[in-house]
Amino acid sequence: MRTAFTIALLKLLLALNGADLYAQFAITMPVDRSVFQRVNNKATIQIGGFTDVFIEQLQIKLEVINGGISIDWTTINTNILPGDFRCQIPDIEAGWYQVETRGLSNGSIVAFDEVGKVGVGEVFIIAGQSNAQGGRPPHPEFSTNVFYGADDDRVNCINYSTNNPAINYPFPSISKVQPETDVAPKGEASWCWALLGDKIVEEWNVPVLFFNAAVGATTMSTWSQSVNSNSEPYIYLKKSLEYYAKIFGVRAILWHQGESDIFNFDVNMPQSCNDYQSNLTTIINRSRSDLGANVSWVISKVSRLADWTSSGLIQCQESFPTIPDINAFAGPYTDFIQPGSAYRDGGVHFRGTGFIELADVWFNSINQPNFINNSTPVAATNNLKVVNNEYVFGNSLAPCAGLNQTIASGNWNDPSIWSCGAVPTSLNEIVINTEHTILISEATVFIKNLVLNGSLIFENGGNLFQVDY
Repeated sequence: MRTAFTIALLKLLLALNGADLYAQFAITMPVDRSVFQRVNNKATIQIGGFTDVFIEQLQIKLEVINGGISIDWTTINTNILPGDFRCQIPDIEAGWYQVETRGLSNGSIVAFDEVGKVGVGEVFIIAGQSNAQGGRPPHPEFSTNVFYGADDDRVNCINYSTNNPAINYPFPSISKVQPETDVAPKGEASWCWALLGDKIVEEWNVPVLFFNAAVGATTMSTWSQSVNSNSEPYIYLKKSLEYYAKIFGVRAILWHQGESDIFNFDVNMPQSCNDYQSNLTTIINRSRSDLGANVSWVISKVSRLADWTSSGLIQCQESFPTIPDINAFAGPYTDFIQPGSAYRDGGVHFRGTGFIELADVWFNSINQPNFINNSTPVAATNNLKVVNNEYVFGNSLAPCAGLNQTIASGNWNDPSIWSCGAVPTSLNEIVINTEHTILISEATVFIKNLVLNGSLIFENGGNLFQVDY
């Protein structure tokens, strides 16, 4: 890995050679400490930024910090004109990386930038009520001031919280989860999530990124009613899905809600399990519509309010994941943690060592083969760009132009073997790298140019033609 001195020296040399690094070239995506949801243990990472100089070859280098597979300098785009640019690196193995980029023209480095830490791992969105959201003194219901930060540097969040659903979420500035760190957009203090992150990192050896859209004192019916009105509390989850989950992807929504519903089940207006599950289904279906993907949910079993619990509510929550095709998984049972009013803040909220127990049961739930093998991870979108220091969602990446080279052997029409993550077109200059064997079978392909360092095999009438413009 490059030392800070080496990086500083390279920047100085560029400046002395007339390349003002900061004025001419900058990577704006990904931001430092980004974590992208892995799918089959890999993710595609978009590289975007701007340049004031013409770049013949844009190259990238990934150095492993922890886990993953390093990638030496590799060309990912060519002939970049001054202005904004974006491209992508497919099939990055799960891990924690330092990312370096450089621009070459006439064989010389004309631009350089780096992103200190970028990960491929797990992304979770938390939702529900106060024992998911968290809280801190001086609020009387959160009298404890003992919170736990993450030990591992790979446990991340955006340190930000808002009570205003109307504002746009800020450009991501990601940090390690510390004891007093908020977890955007609604989480207050680390609660149990830093400890859960440590367990995920230790057991799965991948970085993790949390978002928290939970809202205190909310019932299942208030969540369901707010879905159609785009109001609180659902609006925080909606915006997290439409913004954060599309930027980084997501593994699942971790749902902890039930303390407020004990009244509906046992006291005021007895609620049927069908009503409860119907409301939860409404929320889940809307979340998938807003994200545009069948995101998984993990449903906790929770009812405790001081010395009072509801077996009917617990049974209803427990049976929910068994609904056919619901793509929901059994979460932790939490009523036994710090039982009774003497052990919880306000008779409801976990405190102190209760966070350790809460992290344990959450991890035990998601560390089950059923969840690991059958949950539906959602990859990050491919249509991001940065405008005025904000992520916006524009058109999908245009077909790869310029250099498209092999990263593995295989069939020509398999996009995963190409550096652009796309099958070559007549816009591409093709390099078949050493030790790679590419098969063209039953197809006629058109390219701009070919550099054959490996092997090219034609079968069943396969043909290749070079197109001159």
